[in-house]
Amino acid sequence: MNPENNAPEPSIAEQLADSLFEIGRDQLSKECYQSALQWLDRAHDILASQNPEDLRDDASELRSCIMHTTIRVLLKAHDEDSISRAWNICHELEGETKNKVVLSLLKLELLGVDQSAAQDYYEVLNGVVRHIHLSDVNLAMILHHVRELRRRNARLAHAILSTLLSERVLLMDEIAWVERTLVTIVWNYTTSPDLGAMTDALEELLDTIVAKTDSALSTSATHAAQIETDTVRSGQVRPRQMS
Repeated sequence: MNPENNAPEPSIAEQLADSLFEIGRDQLSKECYQSALQWLDRAHDILASQNPEDLRDDASELRSCIMHTTIRVLLKAHDEDSISRAWNICHELEGETKNKVVLSLLKLELLGVDQSAAQDYYEVLNGVVRHIHLSDVNLAMILHHVRELRRRNARLAHAILSTLLSERVLLMDEIAWVERTLVTIVWNYTTSPDLGAMTDALEELLDTIVAKTDSALSTSATHAAQIETDTVRSGQVRPRQMS
C-alpha cells in the first residue's frame, strides 16, 4: 500500500484493475448494466489513483479498454446524462488512444442516438472508410452505418459509398466487395426521391466499375443493378426495403 495516498502499489493496482474490468465486462455480457458500470468505475478509479509513470505500458491499454467498455455500457442507458458522460469519456480518449478507428466507431454509436446529426455522422464515417482495414466483417459494418446515415441524409450516404467504392474497394482484388457496394449504391439511388434525378451520375459510376474491374460481376449483381437502374430511368422510386 502506498502510504501517501492510501493507494495500492502499482503492480497490485494493475492486477486489481484488470480483475475488476473483467467483472465489469462479464456483467455487461449479462446485461446487468448498472452493476457493470460500478465495477468499471472502480477499475478506472484504481488506475487513476496511481502515478502514470509508475505503471507499465500495458496499464495505459487497460485504461483505454475500461473507458471504451464504459461508453458501451452508458449507451445502454439511453438517457441524456449517460450520453453526456459517454461523450466526455470519448473526448478524453481522443488524446490518448492510438486506435483512432475504434474511437470513431464509438463516436458513431453515440451519434446514432441523435437522428439529426447527419453531418457529424458523415464526417466520422468518412474517416472510418478511409482508414479502416477492409475485410468482409468491416465492409458489412461500414454498409450498416451507411444505411444509418441514409436515414438522415441520402446524399451524404451516397458520398460515403462513392468514396468507399472509388478509393478503397476498387483498389482491392475482391469482386464480391465491389458487388456488395454496387448493390447498396443503386439501392440508395432507387429508394431516395432526392437522388432520382442523378441517373447520369449513376451510369458514370457503373462505367467506372466496368473500367477498373478486371473480373466480371456476377450475374445476380449485374441483374440487380440493371433492374434498379431501369427503375431510376422510369422515374419510379421504390419504398425503402433495406434495414
